Amino acid sequence: MGDVAEDMAAKEGAVKWSCQGYLVDQSTPESIEIRLPVPKGTKGKDIDCKFSPAHLKVGLKGSPPLLDVSSSATLLFCFFFNN
Repeated sequence: MGDVAEDMAAKEGAVKWSCQGYLVDQSTPESIEIRLPVPKGTKGKDIDCKFSPAHLKVGLKGSPPLLDVSSSATLLFCFFFNN
């Protein structure tokens, strides 16, 4: 996440940043919330979301992923909300 996120974590005990509509909020070491912008009217069936214990990939079907990350942390579960 870079130096800015690390500085925020040291100061506030949490990592929180946003850029181009993306929001990342890690309030505790055990959880992280990632919000990604999708076009208005997007339905759940339009989302391509794949996750494994060490990888998360999210995007719109037929388009390049909005997020494609690997981690040394273990991903135990994933929730998807479309507001």
